[in-house]
Amino acid sequence: MLAVRESCTQCEAVFVSKITSSTLNIGARAEVTVGSIVSANYFEAIGVRPALGAVSNPARRSGAMASGGGDQRSALAAAVPRDPNIVGKVQRLNNVPHTIIGVAPAGFYGTFVGWAMQFWVPASMEETFESGGYKLEDRGARWVEAYARLKPE
Repeated sequence: MLAVRESCTQCEAVFVSKITSSTLNIGARAEVTVGSIVSANYFEAIGVRPALGAVSNPARRSGAMASGGGDQRSALAAAVPRDPNIVGKVQRLNNVPHTIIGVAPAGFYGTFVGWAMQFWVPASMEETFESGGYKLEDRGARWVEAYARLKPE
């Protein structure tokens, strides 16, 4: 992604996203939920501002952005809109602690048509959510989708 971003003179932004699933632990309950592995500039590149907290911080490997959609099928998504203090709380995704650093605005479910993302984690956490080892620097790996937003001109 970095090579594309640096060489694309007509691109305003280049970002990546990958659908993933995870076991989410909330207290004594656990559920399988769907989310997305994203580049650090994902929310900025598509122009989505958090309803609470901040967007993904590339230096924070264990930060997670939660959905603010209120999807009643997911315990996390159902709890988020009702808890104004959710930012800073720790949830376990794939048994790894993640601090909720932000909440996406209601009605935003991600960039994959037909899927309602319940969380977003930084691409630096790819190895935690994808089998097969570290792929971030493997130019031959086909694990992620890349997007580019062209400059206005």
